[in-house]
Amino acid sequence: LYTDIYVNGVISGYRQDFVKVVVEPIVGQYRYNNAAYDDRGIFFSLPCNNPYIYCDYYGYAGHNGCDFIDLYNPYGPVLACCDCTIIEKGYESRMGNYYYVDCSKGIVMRYLHMNVPGYYNVGDAVLRGTVIGQIGNTGVGSGPHVDVGVYIDGVQVDPCTVLPCEQAGRR
Repeated sequence: LYTDIYVNGVISGYRQDFVKVVVEPIVGQYRYNNAAYDDRGIFFSLPCNNPYIYCDYYGYAGHNGCDFIDLYNPYGPVLACCDCTIIEKGYESRMGNYYYVDCSKGIVMRYLHMNVPGYYNVGDAVLRGTVIGQIGNTGVGSGPHVDVGVYIDGVQVDPCTVLPCEQAGRR
């Protein structure tokens, strides 16, 4: 903001009083997938608001995903990480309520431990950032979270190779 400076009733200049910087909150920034897996041109975002990585990929033996929590809403929404199609939806005793989604171009993602069955059905197309479920603690878990897994050309990889995990807090 500026203040006009007058001398004998004539504007002679101005001075800058202060600068107001407004930074809009960013929910789930995106980037292209890791170049090591070719440039498939798919945009990804994080699976929840206020994301915090509670347990990394292979944080303990047999853990092949990345556990995300919402720091301010333990049972907050689960967001689609990419434009995708639901390819499997169900409940399993270890995974709880889950989704498998096809991001196209050989990339499949899974979301485990959701509180309730997902809001969409098999075959539905979903856009990145759409609320697809609710963070939960179904199946085998130690508290409300969503376990995200990524498969590239059928091989399970660390989700942070494609997700912008640097935008999330870490334990």
